Amino acid sequence: MTSAELRRLGFAVVPGVAGVAAAVVVVLLLVAFDAKSGPRVGDHWHAPYAIFVGDVHMPSIPEIVTPEGIHTHGDGIIHVHPHLPVAENSGARLEQFFFDMGGRLTDTEMTIPGTAEVFREGDDVDGAPAEIRILRADSGIHPLANGFATASEGCDAMPESAFQEVDRRYVVRDGDCIRIIFGPIAQ
Repeated sequence: MTSAELRRLGFAVVPGVAGVAAAVVVVLLLVAFDAKSGPRVGDHWHAPYAIFVGDVHMPSIPEIVTPEGIHTHGDGIIHVHPHLPVAENSGARLEQFFFDMGGRLTDTEMTIPGTAEVFREGDDVDGAPAEIRILRADSGIHPLANGFATASEGCDAMPESAFQEVDRRYVVRDGDCIRIIFGPIAQ
């Protein structure tokens, strides 16, 4: 290859490599920011939640208080009060909340804390194969200011169209409405 050909190749390759490197840096920064944008020790956040199996609104998870600080009092509210660094940021994921409460939430199965029944994708619910859908919406209300019952009722009254789908790794935010549905596969 001549030196002119090498220069032309360099002019073509170097910008492409630089563009890829810049994209990688941006993605890494976004991931790092997201991992650090959750609750911190000392925060006091609350998110009403509801779990449905088919059309049945399941009872609230029984009161379980953990040393980490992400817990519930059996009131239909996820209490996000990190006491330890392990519960900060990504430590407040929905899957971690379920695990700490003695349950399980994966992409394909759910065991509601305080129960033994396992709900698996593909199982029959209401006469059809079921899937797990995890939804969140902004409640527009802060549960401490308006009372937990009012916050839960407001979230339960929201139409499903007001929610966006998230996954088990979603980090609970203050004022979220969380709805977990094990129901017929959405069309």
